[in-house]
Amino acid sequence: MKHGTMQLLFSKIADKLYRNPVQAVRSSGAPIYPALRLAMTVRYLAGGSYLDLTVLYGVSVPGFFQSLWMVCEALVEVLPIRFDMREPNLRSIASGFIRRQRKVAFHYAIGALDGMLVKIRRPSKKEFAKPVQMWCRKGYYGLNVQAMCDARRIFHFVAIDCPASVHDSVAFS
Repeated sequence: MKHGTMQLLFSKIADKLYRNPVQAVRSSGAPIYPALRLAMTVRYLAGGSYLDLTVLYGVSVPGFFQSLWMVCEALVEVLPIRFDMREPNLRSIASGFIRRQRKVAFHYAIGALDGMLVKIRRPSKKEFAKPVQMWCRKGYYGLNVQAMCDARRIFHFVAIDCPASVHDSVAFS
C-alpha cells in the first residue's frame, strides 16, 4: 500500500482506534497507538503471521487480535460496501464483464463471487459459544468469508457471518 493511501485510510479511522492510554498502561504496560493498530492489521490482511507481527511490534497476542477487530470494525463503518441495484448500474457492471471476456459466455454477470477461509486462533468459549464450529476440514480454526466484486475488482459485497465449518454454498445463502 502506498504511503499516501495509508495516510488517507488512517485519517478516516484514527478517531475510532483510540483507547484511554492510562487504562492501557494499567492493563498491559503500554498503549497500542492507532497508527500501529492499522499497520499491524494491513500487514496481517496482506498475509503476515500474527506470531511474527506480535514479536515485530512488541504487542501481546490478545492485544493484536483486539487491534485487528477494532480496525476491521472501523473500516466497515467508515468505508461501507454498497451495491447499487438500479438497472442502469447493473447494465454497466455486466458490460464490464463482457469487455473482459475473450468469448462472451456470460451476458448478464454482475459479480464474481468467491469464498475463502481466514485462519484464526482458537476462540475461547467467551468469544464464541461453540468453538468447535470454527474448526474446518483443512485442519485449523477459521472464518468463512464470502465476497463479490465487479469487473473492475471493486468489492460490492462481503460477509463474514459463518464459521469455517460451514460450506460456501450455505454461507452464501
